[in-house]
Amino acid sequence: MLEKTNLVNLLTLKQTQEFVFQNIASKPNLANALYGGQVLAQALIAAYKTVPSFSIHSLHAYFLRPGRTEEPVNYKVECLRDGRSISSRRVVAFQNDKPIFHLSASFHVSEPGFSHQDTSIEGNGSRKIPLPNPATIGNQIPIETSNGTASDDIEVFGIEMAKQTSEEKSEPFSNFWFRVKPDLGNDMAVHHGALAYISDMRFITTALFPHPVGVFSKNLQVASIDHSIWFHQENYRVNDWMLYKMHSPWSGNSRGLVKGEIFSANGDLIATVSQEGLIRKRN
Repeated sequence: MLEKTNLVNLLTLKQTQEFVFQNIASKPNLANALYGGQVLAQALIAAYKTVPSFSIHSLHAYFLRPGRTEEPVNYKVECLRDGRSISSRRVVAFQNDKPIFHLSASFHVSEPGFSHQDTSIEGNGSRKIPLPNPATIGNQIPIETSNGTASDDIEVFGIEMAKQTSEEKSEPFSNFWFRVKPDLGNDMAVHHGALAYISDMRFITTALFPHPVGVFSKNLQVASIDHSIWFHQENYRVNDWMLYKMHSPWSGNSRGLVKGEIFSANGDLIATVSQEGLIRKRN
């Protein structure tokens, strides 16, 4: 029996065998299958448990089958290589002995190096994004909890939230501010897992915006195929406000591609995200 759903439980795994871990909580998506961000975050945390003193710098994942929320997920970690500065892991998620997801993750030790950032927190599509003061953001527009595909422990300030359900055509851009309400402590693996969890929220649906459909349109199938994240910063807290900027540069052949950037409130680029998913009309 899985425990009550909250973000802390969703980011908690128990070890069942050597290099095998199991979730204690699950969350459904809009189709009542496992929320993809949950599986992504839990697989990352499983990999982290086998990589001491390293920090995630990139992951690449594929969703193979819809998962079931009423059954636990087993995450089997394979140690591919442990180097002096880079370590690699592969994680396969199983339900009923069938793989539903697999993840390749690369970890890096902290070291000094060249640094630049050519992307900005402002500017997306034909409009400029104002940079609200996160301390007063709730006094400007009511904050909502991220119900549906994610935990109520996440607060979301949507700049263009109505576009998610609208069937009117619009530019393929979307943005929202987010933060996690409960204190996640100082374990950066948990903060990185939470960021991975949130990175799948309202993401692939950005590819629907240029078309006369919304996420709740009849006979519409939307499902993630793959997901990648590049982590640019090691030390940050998802308890602080962050901005998620999303852009869909292409759709076709019943698929859509979305790219995203996650910024801290002061404009530092925290992570870059990409995803391809199915967006198809069914008869």
